[in-house]
Amino acid sequence: SDSPLGAFGDLSAAACLSDEQEATDKDQNSVSRVLITWFLDHMENPYPNPSEKEALAQATGLTTSQVTTWMLNMRKRHWIPMQSGRRQPRSLLEFVFATRGDVRVLP
Repeated sequence: SDSPLGAFGDLSAAACLSDEQEATDKDQNSVSRVLITWFLDHMENPYPNPSEKEALAQATGLTTSQVTTWMLNMRKRHWIPMQSGRRQPRSLLEFVFATRGDVRVLP
């Protein structure tokens, strides 16, 4: 075989995942997508009220406690440092936070 792995074949991360792990990854991606979308839509005040937390929990399959923790971590790790200017953005999401969503796409 031309592969440097020879007889071991494909040892990429995707190939090593079980079907159950792949399903979990897809679920986590959709959960993140829902929560990040909400966060970006509410960037001026990213503190969901109890009814919003309940709606997010139902949409994602998380508990309201997990939604609360996710929001807390997002604000603490990404949003607050970008709003305060304590560090340079390390990701596209942090760039959006740093520019307070004032991002324009050039033609």
